Amino acid sequence: MDPTPDPSEFKMRLGSTGPAISEQWFGMDKRVRDQFGKERGLPIWISRIVMCRAAYSFYMTASDGAPNKKGNEVQHLLTQDTRFQIVQNILAHPESLPSLRELEYVVDKGRSTIYEHLETLEKAGITDRFELEGADRDQPSTFYGLTPYGIRVVDDLDLFNDLDLLQEIYVAMDKPAEVQAYEAAPRPGKATQEELEDELAGHLEAIDETEGELDEQIQRRIEGLSFTLEQSSEIEIETSAAQELGQRLLNVLSDSAIGPQVLDGFRDIAEVAPDAIAPTIPRLIDLLDGADAECQTKALQVLAAIATSEEASFDTDVRDRLTNLDIFSLIRELPLVEARSLVEGLDELYAEIGATEARAEAMNALGQYAGRKALNPDVDADDAFGTATQAFETTVTQYEQLDKPLEQAESLHQLGLLHFLTDRDPVAEPFSEAASLYATNGEYESAARVYAQLSVMRSENDEFEAAADTIDHIESLDGSIEDESTRALISAAKALLKAHNGDVTEAISLLEESTIANADEMDKSIFGSVQLILAYHAIEAGNYETTIDLAESAKELAEETKTKRPKASAEQIISSALLRLNRGEEAKEHLEAAVECFKEIDDTDSTVDSLRQLANIQMIDGEFGPAISTVERGLSLLDENATIEQVELQLKMADIYAVSGDTDALEVSLKSIEELLDSKDIADERIQAELNHHWGGLRMNEGSPEAAIDEYTKAVDQYTATENLSLAITTQIELAEAYSELHEYTQAIDCLDTAIEFSEQTGEDTYRPTVLFRKADIHREKGNLDTALENIERILDSSGQQASRDIITGRARFERGSILSEMSQYAEARDNLTEALSTLREEGTSHLVVNVLRALVRVAVESEEPEQVISWCESAESYLDSCDESFPPETRLYFVKTRAQHQDPTAGVVDLFYVGLRYLDMDQVDNALQPLREAWNSHTELDSGTDAYTAALSAGVGFVGATRLVTLDEAQAAGDEVLEELESYTESLSDSARYLYQFLAESTNTHSNLELEAAERIDGDYSQLSQLEAVVFRDLVEQLRSDDDEFESDPTEPIRSAIGSTAAATGTAVKQQAASQSATSAAGMAGRRSAD
Repeated sequence: MDPTPDPSEFKMRLGSTGPAISEQWFGMDKRVRDQFGKERGLPIWISRIVMCRAAYSFYMTASDGAPNKKGNEVQHLLTQDTRFQIVQNILAHPESLPSLRELEYVVDKGRSTIYEHLETLEKAGITDRFELEGADRDQPSTFYGLTPYGIRVVDDLDLFNDLDLLQEIYVAMDKPAEVQAYEAAPRPGKATQEELEDELAGHLEAIDETEGELDEQIQRRIEGLSFTLEQSSEIEIETSAAQELGQRLLNVLSDSAIGPQVLDGFRDIAEVAPDAIAPTIPRLIDLLDGADAECQTKALQVLAAIATSEEASFDTDVRDRLTNLDIFSLIRELPLVEARSLVEGLDELYAEIGATEARAEAMNALGQYAGRKALNPDVDADDAFGTATQAFETTVTQYEQLDKPLEQAESLHQLGLLHFLTDRDPVAEPFSEAASLYATNGEYESAARVYAQLSVMRSENDEFEAAADTIDHIESLDGSIEDESTRALISAAKALLKAHNGDVTEAISLLEESTIANADEMDKSIFGSVQLILAYHAIEAGNYETTIDLAESAKELAEETKTKRPKASAEQIISSALLRLNRGEEAKEHLEAAVECFKEIDDTDSTVDSLRQLANIQMIDGEFGPAISTVERGLSLLDENATIEQVELQLKMADIYAVSGDTDALEVSLKSIEELLDSKDIADERIQAELNHHWGGLRMNEGSPEAAIDEYTKAVDQYTATENLSLAITTQIELAEAYSELHEYTQAIDCLDTAIEFSEQTGEDTYRPTVLFRKADIHREKGNLDTALENIERILDSSGQQASRDIITGRARFERGSILSEMSQYAEARDNLTEALSTLREEGTSHLVVNVLRALVRVAVESEEPEQVISWCESAESYLDSCDESFPPETRLYFVKTRAQHQDPTAGVVDLFYVGLRYLDMDQVDNALQPLREAWNSHTELDSGTDAYTAALSAGVGFVGATRLVTLDEAQAAGDEVLEELESYTESLSDSARYLYQFLAESTNTHSNLELEAAERIDGDYSQLSQLEAVVFRDLVEQLRSDDDEFESDPTEPIRSAIGSTAAATGTAVKQQAASQSATSAAGMAGRRSAD
């Protein structure tokens, strides 16, 4: 049980803590101790505490027995409601020793609950129970109070600021007689200071005997006693005691580790007795190179305290050790704040010992360290930049005072690079001054390097004339440039100037001839930035492979220099180039890599921008679900207050819904954006323009061009007001489409003319061709072919960069050829279309190529050149076979049918039959009628017994079956006519065609008898169905099911199951047969039974 605490202790507002240690352990001479106390009229225990300040902490650190401070855990323990009330009422009690009955009255809990919480507090060392021996039976004998450790914890946590008020409230409280009697009952006697000191001494003796092994309870007890005793004294350590203490500490220090608490003790002693701590200097210097940041800082504080004193001084060896520290290695792994604190401490130390050059070197090391952090920040970039700037500016001044021009030049150079590479107000002065200092002192290579970097910076800032002047400075330097890295930088600077003058190829050649492998990180970073700039030039010039090469090289340099932002930018550029090469999957991979890089440097804006680009590619590829998920990833990264950024991403989501045709989701998305803007009271014209633009598209999809015109008009006005002419142009084009829907062609043309005016204001030709193409389309719709042709000629005559591109030129020739064809100028039309075909094939624009081939076929048909028709159709079929891109089956069928129509019937009938059967298989009965009828009509020109003849007859049977599937009287009449003609050819029909003929001839228009008869005739042998029968039967059964309400449970279900599997193979089998151009195989297909 603890000695009873003195209530007056609870009112102490205590300062820093200094635990004590026993004289037995410390070994202090009693005469020194007693004299110290007598001189001040103090009892021995006070002198002991004052003399031994910090010794206990030192001992516990050296013996790995640091006092138990659980911080938040202890705070949580005390602030639990019931325990808080218990501690509060202990403090409020007049004697600070309430009994359980008294606590029961003031704490809003039952006795058993209070008792449990008292046990918890007792186990934690916060409270203890105090027994009163010889108490009367009607009086309490057990009381509860805070331990010294409890007093320490309450003070540290600062839980009760006004104890007087607490006690006044407690005294004024109405209490029943029983509680008042308990309050007035005797208490155990209070522990004297001597008793507390003796207890502490006993514990400290135990420490010595157990070699520092203490349980948690004893540690808390020692900490509390030390705290309580020390607060009774306001005496500071004086010189005599400090010297004795310092000597004793040094005795122990020889074989013990030094921790932060020991260093605190050293600092206190050094302030009054620096000569006593002087022997620790070598150990303190060791701590600067290998200890944790806290120990480094405290060691510097001790050294600084020694350095400021007159009693101690550093000898030559110590000065050498201090001034030769590798400061950069010392701080490079530290967080910025700790590194700065360490260097500032060294700076103060060096200032005290007069080591001016060492001060400059330390600040230079800090500048380099913080500069790297600013370039590739994993901490606050602004803080790193500010630290580096201040360090370099200080270094420049110091080296100037030391008359060290080369070192001054290097610091100026580093300062210039810092501003340049972080893109924070880059200025030329530091570079110019550095280069001048280098040149003046004969360091021409260094001067050339700095000038090259300055030229690059000026080019990047669009100061091309100044950049060229800087290159002239290099040329005027004496001596040759031998260093290959410097030559590479000079080439990079010249390359930027050439690229600016339009000679991108020569600029790239200059870089390719340069070697940067042995350059330092700064030069590699600059060279990489030039590569990225030229990559942008290359992509604008359409040199996509070159773009990728440059960006990949820049990415490698970024990886070498461990700079993540340039790497991320390189990934973005590579993605853009790959997208233009139709390598979308690779483009997406590189954008994902860019996202990860930007995430690593905590650049949310760039991360979100990359995700927006990724979603755009996914949208273009038709991956609408993944695109939505990508946008949602971006939204999850944004702060809830980033409203504009959220809206930007939601607008991208609206784009996806618009392209995917999900009009319902688009409408919901637009309304959600408007609600968000209203809730934040945001009025942004640019965003409103986007919304109106989308609403216009939505109204067009709904078939309401008038409403779309209203929305598009608002969007154009808002885009124009915000000077966003690019989007104003695209919206004007869509506005023209809306007017065209209403056949208001004059207004449509006006919109397109306005779009051209906007394009001219932007100084770019990007949109001009698109607008002129659309104008030509409108004039063609109106029948103004000459005017349409004039617009196409304007595209071809344009000298703009966009118009010179092969794809645009190829399309323009295609449009010109198509218009000339409509004007019956077939020779000129063919020439233009042939040129367009050659150009577009090289560019890999497959859909345009197919359209050109279709136009060439049409020209050959119109000019009645069957051989040309066949040739162009065959070319188209061959192109479709070789093309990676998929086309709808109708595309091939058009060319097959057109070729067959112009071939000799012996060959053409097979293909016509194939085309008709394919259309039947695709449920396009109307399209099937013509080729089947044409194939049937050819039978009169064919020799009987041939495969082509058999195919023609089979086509006739198929035609009759197809006419049963349409409602047109004319078609059905034609079918009946052919059916009559087929009667004379029944002996020539193949088995399957004859069966189908009989099936059709014997059936009635009710279809029910037809199907029941078919079921009976087949009699379960479903494998007897031919592919032709499969197609016709399938469609007849489906029509029957829709026409006859009673046809629910029909006997033809097995037929339809068989037909399903047979018809599924029809298209593939027929296509493979007919594509080989074998009359025998196609006829065999018409006559033989299906193997299915």
